[in-house]
Amino acid sequence: MKKYEAVIAYIVNRFNQEGVKKTKIFKLLWFAHREFMYLYSKELSELKFIRLNYGPVPKLAKNNAQDTNKKHDRILEDMVRDGILKVSGGNYTCLKEPMNLSDTEIAVIDQCLNAYGAMSAAQLSEVSHDRQWSALENGDIMLVEGVFARDFLEIGDDELERMRAQYQ
Repeated sequence: MKKYEAVIAYIVNRFNQEGVKKTKIFKLLWFAHREFMYLYSKELSELKFIRLNYGPVPKLAKNNAQDTNKKHDRILEDMVRDGILKVSGGNYTCLKEPMNLSDTEIAVIDQCLNAYGAMSAAQLSEVSHDRQWSALENGDIMLVEGVFARDFLEIGDDELERMRAQYQ
């Protein structure tokens, strides 16, 4: 099982027999990758992400960045074909235990699932529309390293005007 397949299988497995929709899987996957990068300054798996209308979606690094024609769906389709996942009525369930994940990786994924797992796909999409997503065009690569931007404090317009007045 490839690393990204193990991460996806772990996420899907946490939803047990009720299953989980594709959009929610992809958003939780994005948040897990970003949080892992933030905490450990390295990638969780070999996946890259691209910007689409409803937020980031995964793509395999070897694919062309502009090739957005549902290629991200192939990741799950391949996992279904390989007997890792099952899909029924648009809900994915896990058939194989996730392998090759360290305790550290599992802890980060669990942290993201605990924080975001109860949100709907629409809510997750909204949350994933951050500054990076807003600055890019559909098909552009989204960098998980962009998570470090959260360490920068944005100054609101009111505060900026108050500061300008103070120093004039």
